[in-house]
Amino acid sequence: KKIDSQFQSTDEFEESSATLPEGISIYGVATSYYPEIMTEGEVSIYLYPTGEKDSAIILLYSNEEMVSLDIPPFEERTFDNYYPFSENELVNFEYTLESKAKDIVEKWQKD
Repeated sequence: KKIDSQFQSTDEFEESSATLPEGISIYGVATSYYPEIMTEGEVSIYLYPTGEKDSAIILLYSNEEMVSLDIPPFEERTFDNYYPFSENELVNFEYTLESKAKDIVEKWQKD
């Protein structure tokens, strides 16, 4: 929270109720400040007046696939990657979510 106090909200990013499409959920977020996957609570992705931003990855999932939104610090675009679930992975879905998310974030941290 100490870092959060150095930033202020802008009108474009005001806290408001936003909903994802039905069947889509957020699994977690990791950033350069929070390298472990945050699956609950609040996490911030910081944007600076210079146009830079913190590196972050957002993980979304449905019953069919997991999606990562990779937000690089010095690029103007976000990269999305899709990871479909196999029939075997759907048998133990909670384990699959945790395992796949961990693998995706570990690869993201190495890149």
